[in-house]
Amino acid sequence: GTSILKPVTAPSDFFWADPFIITHHGKLFAFVEELPLRTGRGHLSCIPMDESGSPGEAVRILEKPYHLSYPNVFIMDGRWYMIPESSEHLTVDLYESEQFPFRWTHRKTLLSGIRAFDSTLLRTDGKIWLFCTVCRHKAASPDDDLHIYYTDDLLNGDWTPHRLNPVKSDPYSARPAGAFWETDGEIYRPAQRGVPAYGSAMVIN
Repeated sequence: GTSILKPVTAPSDFFWADPFIITHHGKLFAFVEELPLRTGRGHLSCIPMDESGSPGEAVRILEKPYHLSYPNVFIMDGRWYMIPESSEHLTVDLYESEQFPFRWTHRKTLLSGIRAFDSTLLRTDGKIWLFCTVCRHKAASPDDDLHIYYTDDLLNGDWTPHRLNPVKSDPYSARPAGAFWETDGEIYRPAQRGVPAYGSAMVIN
């Protein structure tokens, strides 16, 4: 058959960004940052999609007194988790779904005292790897420096920084842009290009 791309447009008083598209029991959901233009502070929402790809009403799933974005939703060992971007709070937090897709509970703070952006996990070689860009001071760009941390256990392990952090310093291809995937034994990492402006393009590493 022929696939048809359909634009999904936010209401005029909102901005949608950072979509994570999840299929669960044959149903499609888009998890997004939803930013009210009047406040400029993002929260996370889930948009159910019908079989034709048309969006339903956005349901707010997580809101804090600080900005949230990049709702990285993933399944691991049969459980649904989410790691949102919460750099304003100086944490990387793990949430678990109580009732997928709309109810989420804070499970653990993975990293603290860190201005980390767009944390994305890769499970390979018996370890769990967390990729994110890090601002080492307030004036630094969130697009430049890619850091990696690793652990043996998502819920109970400590996170060890890679000894070569930052493993990459490049605004063209450092900042994560979604989930990893593997094809024919090769691992691919999407990244955001921050030049000439934030979000100007996506790059595949």
